[in-house]
Amino acid sequence: MQALARHCGFWSAPAQSLAITAPDVPALEAAVARLPREGLTGALALGAVRHPDGKATAALLAAPGRIRLDALSRTDAETLSGHALAGGEGLELWADDGVKLKLTTTPTGSLRGTIPAQTRTLEIARWSGRFRQTLALLEFGPKPETYTPVPPPAASGGGVPQALLEAVNAHREASLTLERRLGTALDDWLARVAGAGRASEAPKGLVDTQGWPYADLHFALTAGQDAAQAISRLAELPTGRALLRDEGVRRIAFGSRPHRNGIDVVVVTLRPFEQRPASEARTLLLTGLNEAREARSLPALQLAEPLTAAAQAVAESALAGETRWPRVVRVVMDRTKAARLARGAFGAGGFTAVEPDGADFAEQPQALAKGMAYVGIGVTAGPLPGGAAPRYVVVFVVAERLAEKPKG
Repeated sequence: MQALARHCGFWSAPAQSLAITAPDVPALEAAVARLPREGLTGALALGAVRHPDGKATAALLAAPGRIRLDALSRTDAETLSGHALAGGEGLELWADDGVKLKLTTTPTGSLRGTIPAQTRTLEIARWSGRFRQTLALLEFGPKPETYTPVPPPAASGGGVPQALLEAVNAHREASLTLERRLGTALDDWLARVAGAGRASEAPKGLVDTQGWPYADLHFALTAGQDAAQAISRLAELPTGRALLRDEGVRRIAFGSRPHRNGIDVVVVTLRPFEQRPASEARTLLLTGLNEAREARSLPALQLAEPLTAAAQAVAESALAGETRWPRVVRVVMDRTKAARLARGAFGAGGFTAVEPDGADFAEQPQALAKGMAYVGIGVTAGPLPGGAAPRYVVVFVVAERLAEKPKG
């Protein structure tokens, strides 16, 4: 069905499919004529074949009822338009390898977007709870002259998790490592999702080997006749390709649920938190800060120990939950002023980051202020208060001049 759908320029995973086999062609025509009309509205795709023994089979694909799209060309379409029956809230438009495009929607469900030239694939998705739900997948380009039948399920000597891992790594440059110990929890979660009919919450209790929540987790749900087809279907989606090919993650876990038609799969890409020594993290942060200043033709800042000590104390207090995050800047400013650590103008800021060398100082106006010459950087790392994901907590103070040391 999936291969026939692609051949017809249809969405790759139709929500409704039907196959009928009859003793001969007239009987097949009569069977198709008796199908209920209410289930066959909108766009349809139909394929038929005659068997050597005289029997005939028809395969029919009906569009999912969640969205109606206006007709567009496979080769030179410039605009996508249509209507989402459940309204326009939460709709997104993605292209090719995970490029998010602008999609204009209305509360009643009308949608419109511009299709960039050379686009190969478009995906319309909607947020549903904690997950995106794919509503439509369109593939552009010339209509294929033939279609390739879906191969029969393949067996894997290493079991389902190993087969899934091999299928994922076939789409990547750097192979991922399987977090096999998370498989049971994900299997149980997927069984509960299947029973409820929808995924409303992410699975709980996924922690790394030191008991910390992962710094970054991304989920995807897919299905197929076997592991290879389930991952292949995910790789057809722009959002799925972005997840599978993300080179920022190094580990992966799977949950699976076999059933009579194949297998349901949840894919979880993981990034364990890597805690560097404070001195190393501080050096990386200072390098990033001065690179951001250089890009704006501002002089580099010099690290000052008195300012660093004050910032470090506040960063550690924030991570411990002793200083509430909204008060961090005010607290470090007050301490700098009370201890007379700076002369002239000074300022402060704070943020959290997964990696110290990926911190974006473009959003820290105090760090990029003109006239500043010195900086103090406090940095510590661990799970944020309340059992949240681990992060680096960064607090900084910048100053025009340092206080003079007392003579004698």
